[in-house]
Amino acid sequence: MKKLYLACNILLLLVLVLLGSCKKNETNKTPEKKPYKTIQRTKPKSISYTLVNTKTWLEANKTDTTKLAIAYAVNRTDERNFTKLDSVIVPTDFSGDLVYYLPFPLHVAALENVTKVLIFSYPTQTFAAYENGELVYEGPTNMGRKKDQTPTGLFFTNWKAEKTTSTFNDEWDLKWNFNIENKVSIPTLHRTNINLNRLL
Repeated sequence: MKKLYLACNILLLLVLVLLGSCKKNETNKTPEKKPYKTIQRTKPKSISYTLVNTKTWLEANKTDTTKLAIAYAVNRTDERNFTKLDSVIVPTDFSGDLVYYLPFPLHVAALENVTKVLIFSYPTQTFAAYENGELVYEGPTNMGRKKDQTPTGLFFTNWKAEKTTSTFNDEWDLKWNFNIENKVSIPTLHRTNINLNRLL
C-alpha cells in the first residue's frame, strides 16, 4: 500500500512539473504587434476657421466637391440643410484631408491591440473609427436631442444589418444599422442625414 501511495505521489508530482513547464512556455510568448494601416494623407498648411454667409460662400464654391464635403462635416449638416443655415464656419485653407479638420488624432498607441473601435465626441458631435489604433474613417454625427441624448460609456454591438426596420417605430427604415443594446433604451447606430434643425 505504501508503494502504491508513493507511486501515486511521484506520478502527481511529475504531472504538476509537466503542467508548470507548459505554462512557462505559454507565458513567454509575446503578443505579435499587428501592423497598422498607413494611410497617405495631405495636411493643410494651416488650420483656422472663419464665419461666412452661407449663400455667398456656396455661390463661390458650389462646384468644388472637396470643399463642400469638408464644410458639411465641419458644420455637421448635409447638402439639403446646409443651404438653410444663414452662416457657417469654414476652414480658411481647404488643401488638407477631412481628418485634419475634425478633433481626433490620426494614431492612438493605446488602441493598437484593439481591432476595431468607434469613438464619439459629444462636444463636437463627431465620430472616429479606428483599426489597430489607426484612424480609418471620421465624420459628423447626431448624438440626439437635449432631452433624448445617447448615453455615454463603453458599449458593444450585438448584431448589424444593411437595412432594417426600427423596433421602436416601424415607420423608421434604418440603413447600415448596428444594434447596441436590446433591453435598455439605447438607440442604434445607423446611417442618416444629419439635420441640425431637429436638435434646436
